[in-house]
Amino acid sequence: MKFHNPMILRSIDLPRGITFTLNPIMGTQEDPGIENLETDLLVLTQMTSSKMSEGMQKIDRKLSGALSAAMKERAFGGDRGDFIVVDCRSISGAKQKYVLVAGLGSHKSFNSFVICGLMRLVLEEAQKLGVQKLTIPFMPNRQTEAQVSLAASVNTLVCKVRMFQDDLPKLQEVELFCTPQARQYLQDGLMGHTPRCMLCRNPELSKL
Repeated sequence: MKFHNPMILRSIDLPRGITFTLNPIMGTQEDPGIENLETDLLVLTQMTSSKMSEGMQKIDRKLSGALSAAMKERAFGGDRGDFIVVDCRSISGAKQKYVLVAGLGSHKSFNSFVICGLMRLVLEEAQKLGVQKLTIPFMPNRQTEAQVSLAASVNTLVCKVRMFQDDLPKLQEVELFCTPQARQYLQDGLMGHTPRCMLCRNPELSKL
């Protein structure tokens, strides 16, 4: 695992050299817009009964309505464990090959196990799709950040990549897209490579 951020002074290398890239330009003049992030798999999340965020609406417009159409077809409402994958490869102008939207359930039931289950789901889908690059935006959300820190979320992601790396022979890069304000928290999560869990339950998001 190699960090391509000049602020990070050391690196932790996984056997296969999966690269974690920290991209803290969300909301800045350099921000291309979430809909223009070039990646094989873009990961989005939604809470139960929440409306599509502004970012998701931008992606939906970029995908000519394919995202909202898939959500409507599946009656997707953000329930924990429910998810959809949109194949964007044939959509003109699409910057992503696939978009994954995962339901996290209600804010009241959101916790570290949900994050763990989410990361497992993301990597399982990355394996099925055979992607080389995975992008996870860390959107500002006061309600979720109050219950699970950004650093802990990223630390969980690193732990899960280690767990699944042998099943992900094609994965080369994991991109973390965030605001400049969140940079330090994500950086702390990347550097805190020791698992925080006393006992790994490796939960499935749909079975929590």
